[in-house]
Amino acid sequence: MCEPATAALAVTAVAGGLSAYSQIQTGRANAALANANADAQEQAARDTINTANDQAYQQRQQARRVAGQQTNALAANGAELTSGNALDLTTETMQQGTLDALTTINNGQRQAAGLQFQADTSRAQGKIDKQSGMLGAGSTLLNSTLTGLNAYKTLGGTWKPLSAK
Repeated sequence: MCEPATAALAVTAVAGGLSAYSQIQTGRANAALANANADAQEQAARDTINTANDQAYQQRQQARRVAGQQTNALAANGAELTSGNALDLTTETMQQGTLDALTTINNGQRQAAGLQFQADTSRAQGKIDKQSGMLGAGSTLLNSTLTGLNAYKTLGGTWKPLSAK
């Protein structure tokens, strides 16, 4: 059976090692979660841009349909389509459709930029979490070593690594 001082040192070392391992694993798990969140945010940013582009296309198509209907109605009433109010009306319809489409694209890009910023922040947090786990583990190992040596000495241990022989 080992003496109490040695047992206290061993128990403290094992507990410190387990705690350090746990801190490292927690840091890694938190980093993996942050990276998964970042991946999801990046996918959401891509989806936002794709959705905005699709909506812009639909807006342009709608403007073309409306302009076509206006042209047909004006022509049916005998209006001159290449000048004057008839031309102004269809031109304005197309311009408004283009403006709506560009606004939709711009809004989508802004939302995507916000999501990309969140993704970048999540990745940075993941790195911090991983480093924090490593630093915490190092601190735990150092503290448990000092605690173990103090317990060893308190319980009558006589090991003196820095003394001259």
